[in-house]
Amino acid sequence: AQLSSIDGFGTPQPNLELVPASDTDRVEELLAETDALMIGTDDVESVVDPSILNYLMDPEKVKNLKRVVAMSRNLNGSGMGMFVSASRKAANAQVWDNSSA
Repeated sequence: AQLSSIDGFGTPQPNLELVPASDTDRVEELLAETDALMIGTDDVESVVDPSILNYLMDPEKVKNLKRVVAMSRNLNGSGMGMFVSASRKAANAQVWDNSSA
């Protein structure tokens, strides 16, 4: 299956490449040059698995990494959950927690 990203007008996004986890060669190539990761999942248990995060953020592989974003459709609507709210208040004001603050 081909992954693609299009905007609301059906135009492909030239600055975003969606890569299946099974394409390990391409993942390795991109990890070597990227400065940001966006991880989307419906399975919260797998995205926070330490071995996956350690692989994706290995300083030997990812030398330019500045930002990591994890997205889940399980974190939608108000009341995003204790961990999201606590993260925003305690450590990172850039965390979106769907509050008006």
